[in-house]
Amino acid sequence: LVCNGDYILANGNDGLRLMRPEDVVWMYRHTLTQRVYGFKAGSTHGVVLYSQDSHKPVNASCKKQDEADRAFFELQKLCPKAFVGYDKDMIKQAKKKNYHALVTAWNAQQTAPVPNSSEGYSPVETREQDGI
Repeated sequence: LVCNGDYILANGNDGLRLMRPEDVVWMYRHTLTQRVYGFKAGSTHGVVLYSQDSHKPVNASCKKQDEADRAFFELQKLCPKAFVGYDKDMIKQAKKKNYHALVTAWNAQQTAPVPNSSEGYSPVETREQDGI
């Protein structure tokens, strides 16, 4: 994940994606824990970004949780109008090809005042995956 004031470059699931910070609609932290025979084998941390241009998310992975936390908070500063935090209803909108409704809600929010960065933090999506 590389950010400057004008662009965000993320190595996502489908390769490199370049997006403008003002086009980020929604972001949340993501943690995936792999288990093998019930024992923790490892965890992957990252930030998931949705842009108004594409309904495909960009999952920018980090090796350590503190790196993902730092990236998440820096992205909140860079994209102050984006929806922040994991929300199951938004996931349903994004996955059920109702992405237009999500972008419409985001466009309506653009006229709202910018929230304080401490108000923007929401719970992290955490999942576990069994290896065998």
